[in-house]
Amino acid sequence: MPIGVPKVPYTYTVEEIGIQWVDIYNFLFRSRMIMFGSDLDEELTNQMIGIMLFLNASRPSDPWQQGKEVGYGKELFIYINSLGGSVPCGIAVFDVLNYIESEVVTVGLGIAASMAGFILMAGGKRVLLPHARILMHQPQGGFRGQSSDLVATSRELSRWRSVVASIYAKKTGQSLQVIADHMNRDIFLQGKEAVSFGLVDAVLPFRKKKPLSSALGQSSFSEDGGALFEALV
Repeated sequence: MPIGVPKVPYTYTVEEIGIQWVDIYNFLFRSRMIMFGSDLDEELTNQMIGIMLFLNASRPSDPWQQGKEVGYGKELFIYINSLGGSVPCGIAVFDVLNYIESEVVTVGLGIAASMAGFILMAGGKRVLLPHARILMHQPQGGFRGQSSDLVATSRELSRWRSVVASIYAKKTGQSLQVIADHMNRDIFLQGKEAVSFGLVDAVLPFRKKKPLSSALGQSSFSEDGGALFEALV
């Protein structure tokens, strides 16, 4: 039988609150990590924006922040494995990324396609895991309705395409012509290609693991828990 979303203990440092069991995604966002792993629609967009605004406004004096090295103005992380989604939703997330004070670190894993790749590119620090890929293509949409409505919708999509292309050019340093050529057809970029093009800053290497015999001799692995974040920042 399915186990649903797993729950994990979240420890508050305020004595009277104690330990609370929360679902793993709740735990991640309280640790300033957002998972972007499905199609970008209005619901997911509003959830992501709400979490970003909340984390940006959180103060070290807040009960759930006390005693922790996270809080107002600190980095937050968005882990991306998505096929993309709505162009206006992607633009909304991009605007909020640049609106909040906290620096946003975007991490690409698996596939970051279309608007997911656009958001990956938007981060203050941008990294790919070794086998992650980015897919660039032009904004797409399916239209229905009267011919006059289709003309208006097509005109609006063309405007969104121009906005997306100009942001790509500004963030990557590529010319608008190069961006247009890449958006006219599906193009996958991985690793050094994505870095060279300006979509990300670096490819995060695999950590060198300790020999099994050495690992078995340790009582805890918690000491390395923040190594990924240290490598990112």
